[in-house]
Amino acid sequence: MTRILNLVDRLDYHALARQLRDLLPVLRARGQDHRVVVLEEAGPWQGTLERAGIPVEVLHHRWTTDLRPLFRLRALRQQFAPKIVHAWGLGALRWAALSGGGGTLMATPALTGSEHRSWGASLHRRLLKRADRLLALGETERQRLLAFGGRPEQVVLAAPGIALPQPAVPVELEGLPAEAHVILCVGSQVQRAGFLDSLWALDILRYIYADLHLILVGTGPERHRLERFARRIVGTRFVHFAGEQEDLGPWLARADVVWSPGRVETGLATVLEAMAMGRPVIAGAWPRLAELIVEGETGFLVRSGDKVALARQTRLLLENESLRQRLGEAGRQRVADHFSLARLAEVVTEMYRG
Repeated sequence: MTRILNLVDRLDYHALARQLRDLLPVLRARGQDHRVVVLEEAGPWQGTLERAGIPVEVLHHRWTTDLRPLFRLRALRQQFAPKIVHAWGLGALRWAALSGGGGTLMATPALTGSEHRSWGASLHRRLLKRADRLLALGETERQRLLAFGGRPEQVVLAAPGIALPQPAVPVELEGLPAEAHVILCVGSQVQRAGFLDSLWALDILRYIYADLHLILVGTGPERHRLERFARRIVGTRFVHFAGEQEDLGPWLARADVVWSPGRVETGLATVLEAMAMGRPVIAGAWPRLAELIVEGETGFLVRSGDKVALARQTRLLLENESLRQRLGEAGRQRVADHFSLARLAEVVTEMYRG
């Protein structure tokens, strides 16, 4: 059995963590022995992985000056003796280099395109060159890796993958009428996620739709600020803070429209999961999101921070049930055709063999 140690910053709603959640059980079924080390804090996917037979170790790293998590990681690498260390994200790649130990180094950096302007740009370039293989989840990321110094023979291209879910029973919430229209946002509640913009857009739409409700799944440092703002502009009756949810199926099943209004390039996993559930999506017009959404066919892309455009495109969907159904069905078919989890697992398995 090939032993593989996976390093990831967090197991919350960001794209790499959700890709791990879906991918590792499939790889384990192919005869690979996976372990996961979470550098900071675990999230809703820890239980999912552990029930699939994949051990998860959480280091709870909070302060730069606290070296105990680094020593713990070094000890874990010595005990497990992995053949491959796979770093999911640039932060995890730094830890993989600092902790030392054996094993072939691979990375899925998930570059945003702004890394060349960051304080650690030269360090990250050196770390990327040390990796044996770099997994690019999409053509945009492949181009970013090459522009950042990755070698063509080093970069492995694959589309992100997700399994088509079974139909789910829509969630029922106290204070949410059965006939109400529902918009869903999923993600860590941080400033860059753009959830404040979603509240502004909700306020615009409620002049037209008195029965419109917004559900926010996730948690984070912006939670209290979002709650205060919601009370001030629309009232708590119409905004539901659902916290972290391990199974998103019932929440997606209840949604008429899914928003991913990130101020930066976030929400990839939410978009892919919503499309797999047959829900129309409106997301920020970022390059990697444009690889997932076909404008006007599986959803809509709007300029980041444009609350009016977000409200306008949402109204178009709320007014037209057949359009919502058509976009949802087209999105689910696009996932089946282009974002197969089995295909991603095959690419990753070949990468490990190589």
